[in-house]
This record gives sequence, structure tokens and C-alpha cells, in this order.
Amino acid sequence: MAFNKLAARLARLNAWTVIPATLAVATIVVSCEHPVTDPGSSIAQLVVSPQNVTLQQNQAEDFLAVGFTATGDSAEIAVSWSATGGSIDSSSAGKRHYGHYTSATCGTFTVTATSHPGNVSMAASVTVTGCPLPVASVSVTPATATIGVGQTAQYAAITRDAFGNPLGGRTVTWSSSNPGVATVNGAGQATGVAVGAATLTATSEGKSGTAAILVTNVPVASVAVSPASASVQVGQTVQLAATPRDANGNPLSGRAVSWASSNTAVATVSGSGLVTGVTAGSATITATSEGQGGTATITVSTVLVASVTVSPATASVQAGQTVQLAATPKDANGNPLSGRTVTWASSNSAVATVGGSGLVTGVTAGSATITATSEGKSGTSAITVTAPAPAPVASVTVTPAPASVPTGQTVQLTATLKDANGNTLTGRTVAWASNNTAVATVTGSGMVSGVTAGTASIAATSETVTGTSALTVTAAAASYVLVGAGDIADCDASATAALLDNIPGTVFTAGDNAYPNGSSADYTQCYDPSWGRHKVRTRPSPGNHDHNTSGAAGYFGYFGAQAGPAGLGYYSYDVGAWHIISLDSNIDMSAGSAQETWLRADLAASTKRCTIAYWHHPRFSSGTSHGSTGSTQPLWQALYDFGAEIVISGHDHEYERFAPQTADGTADAARGIREFVVGTGGAGLYSLGTPLPNSEVGNDNSHGVLKLTLSDGSYTWEFIPVAGDSFRDSGSGTCH
Repeated sequence: MAFNKLAARLARLNAWTVIPATLAVATIVVSCEHPVTDPGSSIAQLVVSPQNVTLQQNQAEDFLAVGFTATGDSAEIAVSWSATGGSIDSSSAGKRHYGHYTSATCGTFTVTATSHPGNVSMAASVTVTGCPLPVASVSVTPATATIGVGQTAQYAAITRDAFGNPLGGRTVTWSSSNPGVATVNGAGQATGVAVGAATLTATSEGKSGTAAILVTNVPVASVAVSPASASVQVGQTVQLAATPRDANGNPLSGRAVSWASSNTAVATVSGSGLVTGVTAGSATITATSEGQGGTATITVSTVLVASVTVSPATASVQAGQTVQLAATPKDANGNPLSGRTVTWASSNSAVATVGGSGLVTGVTAGSATITATSEGKSGTSAITVTAPAPAPVASVTVTPAPASVPTGQTVQLTATLKDANGNTLTGRTVAWASNNTAVATVTGSGMVSGVTAGTASIAATSETVTGTSALTVTAAAASYVLVGAGDIADCDASATAALLDNIPGTVFTAGDNAYPNGSSADYTQCYDPSWGRHKVRTRPSPGNHDHNTSGAAGYFGYFGAQAGPAGLGYYSYDVGAWHIISLDSNIDMSAGSAQETWLRADLAASTKRCTIAYWHHPRFSSGTSHGSTGSTQPLWQALYDFGAEIVISGHDHEYERFAPQTADGTADAARGIREFVVGTGGAGLYSLGTPLPNSEVGNDNSHGVLKLTLSDGSYTWEFIPVAGDSFRDSGSGTCH
């Protein structure tokens, strides 16, 4: 019967759709149901749900409309939507018709659905709240003010609603009707520019208030010059200052001052009052403003150079090295004279040369006399040049000592060489060896691999001097931790570094490790005091800020062997059952490039079932600052071809997790790669926009790190926020 059919059809609407019972009952027709064969059949009823809704400003709401025939059957119709305020667009799914509504304006509006054919309509009510009261008026105080040229006056703007109540926190812009007379800044401070009148206007949300300002000219009554007298030597300078004052002795700002010398043969003066001694004598310097003047008396004296002292008087330097000499011209009383010209010369430039600043460079073994001359007077220094003799290695220190590593994992050791005086030596050859290769092996760069549980001594030898580190290889763990983030030290990453303090495992970086330019100084001053305390367990990747320093020299210099082969930018390592790859998205990534070719060969050689790769620029990102980087697609494709599980990137300073997908963004639950964008290491956060397809989770208000727990054939992830932030994300996955 029609009653039962209509009730059943209403019940099959979406779970969120509620049809008023009275509206359904009103359409009941007691008759047997027959198929609706005419798609143009007229309808007896159009049902719209929900009927009443309250929304916040810009909040979206979906309305559902379904048409019914007189017999209670759902009708095959089209539906158009309209709204008295806001915007609404439509979509249909079979006999269900949806109206998608939003409004940026507050108020009560009507949403109406109309059937076609039939023109049967039904309306719903929408109340939009959350809009602040608009500004209805603006008043400015004081209503008028009089100031002198160069003086200021402070105005204030009060915004009010339609009831006269003051409104706080509203933006006010200021303008002057005549900036040539008076200007006004964004804070309402007016400055007199020239004599005249102007109107100042304060505007907020389209409403304005005004005030008058009168600018008068306060005349200069006197000019004070300081110091009133001064002495200067020939060729030297002294700075004078002029202060125009009014009749009450108050300083006047913004007044033009001209300078003049009574005797330019003795002393000259610049437009800023800088006096230069020309020859011995005296001169009067006058500062004039608006016809008023002030003076200073200048005495110029000549002090002749009587001697020149060179220090050190004797010096020894190796060939190819330098030593700095200093020359001091003095008067007859032995007083040092500044500002005198000094020329330098070597008696034997084949042995030692000297620059214009007194920097001596040893050329070959021998002796030479270096002479400094000023105003005809000279002084000398005896220089002995010796053959170069590099200091021998006196000690070798291996760090970390002691060290530990699980079986199947690696740890990077570093050898520091010093001479007998404790100076660090570079460029020396270091040989590495393990006394128990059945337990641990070591490469020529000091990378140690755990073979089986036990102990071994790792030795680094240079010039017959050896240093060691006691190594303990532990049994392989059931799972391993990989933790980190990108976009880190700018210049305080202490909050995320504090998270690492309590998370064991291998630390990764997703680029832009040290701001602003990844220089050695940036790493020393910004990265090292925070994340640097975890350097020994860190396997980094570079970002575009690291490449701001040519060749990412600061990055490679700081991390050394932990960043892979020097200057290359990409490398791989294993953690348990996982193969980990660090890549460089700042260099060529195209198909057939050196990096892409290496990546495919590395993947082909790996014996591990599970694979992770990380680099700086994300293949996919919903961030509004940078977004997706298409040039990384060849790297993603290679990883997809070899069944990789995870890609991690930074660059956009927010967190986002994507479902497994292909290199072109097609969802692929079976073989796709899951991507994490983790630009949350410490630099200022950016904003997320409209989520891209396959984006599962996003957050742009929390700093933190991504912790991956890697097991044989599976993994879990957890985003851990810094203290004070609350966003978290977690989940698990399996290897392909």
C-alpha cells in the first residue's frame, strides 16, 4: 500500500536526513504501489531536510530534497535550489538531490528547493551567527590641534556601534587631506610639514571621522654650534653639530642648516658639519638656519712624523704562511700619530712579500727586511722564513667511546687528530680496523656495522698513533625507532630537541636543518646547541636553505660521513628489516639522472623487505606556502616500482599524512607509498589549504616530531607534539 511504501522510502534516506512525521503522513494515499514508468510524472510532494539549522559564519551545510508522487513513490525529477542569502550549489545521486550551502554573512535566510517538472517547492530556514557588530561611527580626538613645522600631535580614533558603544580591536586607517602640510602615521601621530591647514581622517570598516590640524611656522631665533671650539690636525676631521632654537631656547627639529668656513684654505666643512683640517691656521665655521647663525672656532695644527715603529721587530714564518706587522708613526715626543699614510716594502721579495696593510707572506726559506715608511720616516722588521714542517700527529681520539650498535645496524665513529700542543690536525690519513670482525666490521670512513652480539675494539690509526673505541654489539631488537622532522633550527629548536632526548633510535632530518643559509656558522650557532646533541645518531638529508651555502658545504662539513659520501647528497643504510634511503631534492632528480640511476641500483641491491626514503621537497602537499613538488616524481616512481612503503619530506612547515598512492597521486592501497610531510622541527609554521586527494590528516598549529617504530614486515607511526601543543596522530601499516 502507498502508506507502507512511502514510509519505507523515507526510511531509506541518508541516516543524517530526518523527514518530519507529519509531512510524511500528509502524503499517504491508501492504494497499491505501481512502478513509476513516466519520468515526467507530476509529484505531489517535495521533502527538504533539515528544516531548521543554525550555522557559524562560513560553515557548510548539505540539504537533501526528495520528490514523491501521490502514490508515495519517489519521483524521477530534477531539483533547483535558491537561497535568500549566502551561496548554494547542487548535486544529485539518483532520486536524491543535494543543496550545498554556505554564507559569510550573518542573519536568517531561506533555502528553497523546487521540482522540475511540477514546480513544487519546499523551504528550510538557516540562521548564520558569529559576525562581529559593524562599526557605525568613528570619532577623532582632539577635534583640532595647532603645531609647528616639525612638531607632532597625537590623535585618537574611537569606533562605535549603532548604539554608540565603543568597539575595541578594530582596524583604523589614517589619512591627511594635505600631506604637504601635515602627515599622519598608522598610529594617529600627525607631523607638521609646512605652514597651512589639513583635515585628518580616521576610517574603520567604511566609516570615518575627522579632525582639523593647523601647522604654523615657529621661527628660528638662534643657532648653537657644538663644540664651540676645537683643534684638529692637518688631514684629520672633527664633527660639529648645529641646533636651531626658538625664542624660548627650545630645540627645533627638521630645519635646514647650511655650513660655511671663513677660511677654506685652513679648514673645510661639509653639509653635515664635518670639518677637515687642510693646513695649519685657524678658521671660523658658521652654521646658518632661517637667517640665524652660530659659530665655532677651529684651530688646525701640523704634527710631523718623527719616527716609525714596526712590531714585531723580528718574526719567523713558514713558507706559504703569513705574519701580520703593524706600523706606528710617532711625533718627536714619541706620541702615536693616527691617520698617517704608511707604505710597505720588502728587501727580498723572493723570500718574503708584504701587502699594503703589513701582511707578510713567506715565499721560500731565507731572510728579508720589511720597511714601513710614513712622511719620509721609516721603521723595519727582520723576517726569517723557514721551510714548512707539518706538526706530527700526537694523539687520536675516537668518538663515541664507548659505542654500541645492534646486530645488523651501523654506527658512525669519528677520529680527531691533534698535535703535541692540542691543535686539531686535518688532511691526515686515518686507517680503521676492528680486532674482532666476527662481531663488528668497520669501513675506511669509520662506519661500524654490528655482525653478531659481542664486543670488539675499533681502532683509528694515523702516523703510527692509535685511538680506540670499545664497541658492544647487542642482539637485534624486535623493532627499531626512526624519529625526526624537517625545517629545524631557526635559531631555537630546543623544544623538539627535548622530545628527542627521551626517544631512542636513529634520528633523521628532512632538510633545512640550519637557518638561514646552512652555513658553518648557522650549524654551530643554531643547530648544534639543540639537535646537535643527537648528532652521533643522526642520518640527515639537505634542504634548499642548506644549499644556500655553495655546494651545501656547511651541511657536509658539519655531518661528515653521517651525510654519506662527501658532496654527493644521497646515501642509504639499513635498520633491522628496513632499508633506509636519504635523497637530495635540490639536485637533478630526473629519470636517468645520476641520483635516479643510483636510487634504482640501490633498491635493486637491497635485500630488505621494507623500505623508507626521505628528502626535503614533498611530492604531495596541501600547504599554501609551497605545495606539491612535481620534479620529485621520478624518485617516487623508482621507489614505487621497487615496492617502497614510506616517503618523508618537509619544506611546508606543517604536518600532513597521505594514504598510499602512486607517483601521479592515484590511490593504491595494495602497492602505494604512504607520505608524511613533517616540516615541524622548529621553524615558524605555515598554513594548510584545501586537502589534496588522498590526504588523510593535516595540522598547521603544532611543532613536533614523527616517530616510526619499524618491525619485521610492519610499522607504526606517531606524531609527538612539543610541550604546550596538543595535536597527535598515530596508526600502523604493513610492508608490501
